[in-house]
Amino acid sequence: MTEDEKEDVVESQKLSKRDKKEIEEGACVNCAVATFILMFLVIVSMVL
Repeated sequence: MTEDEKEDVVESQKLSKRDKKEIEEGACVNCAVATFILMFLVIVSMVL
């Protein structure tokens, strides 16, 4: 393992289960927003 990988492992171990869940939910929200924007652009491009 490199030093960066070791630091990542140490940082991830500091996170509580609640923190990890909040990060995953935040990522899910970001994906949903990105998907909505992408679909909107596809619909607009089909109309034009």
